[in-house]
Amino acid sequence: MSIIGKIGGALEHAVTSTVKGIGDDVAGIVKGAGKALGGVGELAKGALTLNPKEMGKGALDVGKGAFTTVTSGMSLTPEALAGSAGLNLLKGGVDELKGNDGNSENG
Repeated sequence: MSIIGKIGGALEHAVTSTVKGIGDDVAGIVKGAGKALGGVGELAKGALTLNPKEMGKGALDVGKGAFTTVTSGMSLTPEALAGSAGLNLLKGGVDELKGNDGNSENG
């Protein structure tokens, strides 16, 4: 394969890996927000029924959901996206030079 083909393969690998990562991060934000909202509902229900066990679980779910949302959102900052794209490009280039397509178990 020519060097142009290898560069094209590396770029393709970088773009697909970065886009997949963005999709995973957005899904994490949605999942975290859903868990936090569910926790708020459970916390409120526990408060209304004076059930401390339910309130505790609701508070824990709010914390877990908030953490998931924040950590997923941090991956979507411009700096994190640029770093991720750069690493994906580097990995794609190495895979192309080694002859891997980036989709196998070895690469």
